[in-house]
Amino acid sequence: MNQNQNESQALPSEAMVAKIAFIGSAITTFGDALSALASLLAYEIAAKSDDGSDSQDQLQQLQLMQKQMDELTAEIEKIKVSIKS
Repeated sequence: MNQNQNESQALPSEAMVAKIAFIGSAITTFGDALSALASLLAYEIAAKSDDGSDSQDQLQQLQLMQKQMDELTAEIEKIKVSIKS
């Protein structure tokens, strides 16, 4: 009987497994969002390159992308903190 109790205590709880699954899906979602954003920006830059756009516009787009990535990173950190609580 004690061996069964020790084995069950060594196994992670369902709540812990659910939290880990949630963290994994949040990270996957974050990665997918970054990938989609990068693809969109690459498309826009390529389309504007054909139109002869200036480098200032490209710099603004890169700054916007950096801001969006920072916001997504902050959101992931909030999720991690809320899970730890």
